[in-house]
Amino acid sequence: MEQLTNSLATVGHDNIVHAVVVAPDSEWIASGSEDNTIIVWDSDGQLCHEWVAHHGQVYSLAFSPDSRFLASAGRDRNVVVWDLNQDARRVAVLEGHTDEINSCAWSPDGTTIASGGRDKSVRLWDTNTFRQLHLFDGAHQSNVRVVRFSPDGRWLASGGRDHYCCIWDVSSGMVLQGYTSALGAAAFDPGSTRLATASGDRTVRIWGVETGEPICVLQEHARGVQDVDFSPDGSLLLSASMAKTVTIWDASTGVMIMSLEGHTDNVLAARFSPCGRYIASASKDRTVGLWRTSDGSRVATFSEHHAEVRHVAFSPDGQTLSSGANDGTVFIRRLANVIPDD
Repeated sequence: MEQLTNSLATVGHDNIVHAVVVAPDSEWIASGSEDNTIIVWDSDGQLCHEWVAHHGQVYSLAFSPDSRFLASAGRDRNVVVWDLNQDARRVAVLEGHTDEINSCAWSPDGTTIASGGRDKSVRLWDTNTFRQLHLFDGAHQSNVRVVRFSPDGRWLASGGRDHYCCIWDVSSGMVLQGYTSALGAAAFDPGSTRLATASGDRTVRIWGVETGEPICVLQEHARGVQDVDFSPDGSLLLSASMAKTVTIWDASTGVMIMSLEGHTDNVLAARFSPCGRYIASASKDRTVGLWRTSDGSRVATFSEHHAEVRHVAFSPDGQTLSSGANDGTVFIRRLANVIPDD
């Protein structure tokens, strides 16, 4: 295993990074911060745009499917849409939430933006008129922390501190229950038939989307689970744990395949590479780990950050790996420089 510090970009924010996202065409990497700003880099690590985006912290970012627009959500209760092809010009402000917005997502067909926040509501917005399409209210009894569209765009998942996960369609929703601790993360499988959810109660649940019923409950974790991610083919599931580990599961049977050990503090995020051959993990120990999926061996450790790392993101083309940390830094790495022979 090699300790690495080389990267394409070292410029960062003045405070905690709350979001790191990569555009669908892999040409842009965007980050949002507690310092109220958004920064956008190109795939070569060159800073393209930097601006004060909200009157308060930027909590969430989402690219449009055509990679031209960026949606941001923040403490000022607004979702804002920016045109990156026009020097990050503000296109629209989506107003309606009555408290901080924690999460936003762009539908795969580009027609809808979803948002969820502290006002306990989930809202859908039309991207042609920028008007509110639907208000999903009454299901959540507390702060909505996450919203996610399924890959086919048919479903929207939301989860929060009230121990509930909901799956919504355009006009109605199903409420999935069963947690004893706040929901931390959610991920759809590539086929949009299953939803995995992670919780502080040490469990991961895989749900059937059509039925709303749990398929299996994964209970091997010693501490709370921070993140989940399906492999590109849907056969495997990742979970990141406060027990300092990343666990790989058989997504069909719920059987644990292996545990990736090496971090010295809580693992806060984990992602499969687009090819499925690698896994990236972000940890409170201030490092990013890169692992092989096949045998769990650790390919590299990136140690550029000087505070806990909360976000990792592979570009869709598999060329770069980005991460963001609580010290405001964002690093973008060329994977060909790390694994040239693989």
